[in-house]
Amino acid sequence: MSARHGRILEFRTAWRSRAGIVLTLSLFACAQEASAQCQYEIEAIIEPPVCPPFFDPTLLYVTGLNNDGVVCGYYEHCVNSNLDVPFIWTAEDGIDTLLPLPPGFNSGRANDVNDEGIVGGVISGLGIEHGFIWDDGEWTLIEPLPGGAWCEIFAINNAGTAVGFRSIGPGTHPYTAFVYKDGVITDLGTMIEPASIARDVNDQDVVVGYAGLQVNPIQQGFVWQEGALTMLNDVPGTASSDIVAINNHNVFIGNGSIQTRTGLVFRGAMWQADEPMLLPLLPGFASSNVNGIRDYLKTRIR
Repeated sequence: MSARHGRILEFRTAWRSRAGIVLTLSLFACAQEASAQCQYEIEAIIEPPVCPPFFDPTLLYVTGLNNDGVVCGYYEHCVNSNLDVPFIWTAEDGIDTLLPLPPGFNSGRANDVNDEGIVGGVISGLGIEHGFIWDDGEWTLIEPLPGGAWCEIFAINNAGTAVGFRSIGPGTHPYTAFVYKDGVITDLGTMIEPASIARDVNDQDVVVGYAGLQVNPIQQGFVWQEGALTMLNDVPGTASSDIVAINNHNVFIGNGSIQTRTGLVFRGAMWQADEPMLLPLLPGFASSNVNGIRDYLKTRIR
């Protein structure tokens, strides 16, 4: 940690690209200063597989990165762009797909990879989506609730605890955040109707996420640990809070939004001891959206 007492945050690219880009980004968020200093460099450009002649190039998305530089994500199938292929990537070996998928499934997205190389995400087939944990070719599937149509894992920690959300009924809503640990699923409930999502979990099994809908001004962030639930206030200057990531020092980050005449404006914030600190905007920008936080002074944008 530098003498500036900054925290290092992670930002992800929000645009579609034919190649996944992994950058090193350093952003000091200091309560005493209203400006931010940003430095980054490209570490890797991950190209999708070359498609056969007469097929358009596919799109590739980077979604997760562990502390050893292993990247996970997915790319669109060359022949059918409605199908996705999950993969992991290393600088030494390049792309390694998680194929073959389990019988009956034809599409998947890898959302997170822990330091053991274990991947969490979602696979689909026959109109039903299952959350999955992939460990060196071995698949563990997390089913929707009875009568539900889908389940997805967003994050997995180094102990193998995974979090995400799954549908309660056949429609889009309602759905509930859940925790998967040692083979047991704990549903956290909708909290604020009609939905809740668990977005991240650290190595102490502290879970963060939000309840309500992203388009709903009463969307509210939460922290959950061993049955104890804390609902968080709005990000200062906004009408909501969406907690997206937590590190192993129990510092977590998220975003708030407020409707303006020109559309939604987002602001990022960081919480310590349940108190939010508004993060400074980068020079020249009127909105910010943070997506990840690390334990040490090296961060990725993707």
